[in-house]
Amino acid sequence: MRFLALQAMIYQKSTKMIKKLTDLIRKKPTMPRRGISSILLISSDLEKKKALKEYIDELEHCIGFENFTGVEKILYTTIHLLYDTKRGGFAEFFLNNSRYLVKVTLAALQKLNATEPYNKVKEALRLIPAEVLNHEDYEFVEQIITSLPNNGTAKMDKLSKEFIDLHDEIEELLVSYINGNVSKFTETN
Repeated sequence: MRFLALQAMIYQKSTKMIKKLTDLIRKKPTMPRRGISSILLISSDLEKKKALKEYIDELEHCIGFENFTGVEKILYTTIHLLYDTKRGGFAEFFLNNSRYLVKVTLAALQKLNATEPYNKVKEALRLIPAEVLNHEDYEFVEQIITSLPNNGTAKMDKLSKEFIDLHDEIEELLVSYINGNVSKFTETN
């Protein structure tokens, strides 16, 4: 009889432990499905860009930006700079959360040797009041950016168009940089 009671107690404890482990596994975000090496093999530039953005966003969700390696930070900030400016120019970039990482983004462009794009971002940054970069209120930031003094909005639009013309150059530099640093990415498998 004692054996059956002991067996029942062990079964209960193991069932509780399995439930706890299952709950932990369900809560933990998964690593990106595709590793950086396999993404670089994609022949279509458009598909490669989509896969890189998906990879870096999944990785950010899983381990957090603060845990990225240096090359992952370069990929993340550059991808988001390109994505935001394509959708709405520098105004979009500074409206989104990307503005919080503008210094890291500038460092990334320097690391990529993207001199002209770096200068465009610096020039756009000079048009933005400093308090906007860390402000939490989206409406406040939007109001400031859409009504920049001294013809700032027109200047920002012009810089945005010039920057968008540099997207292909930045993408080439980024892919070249990634190819040279594949081993420095977080392993996904």
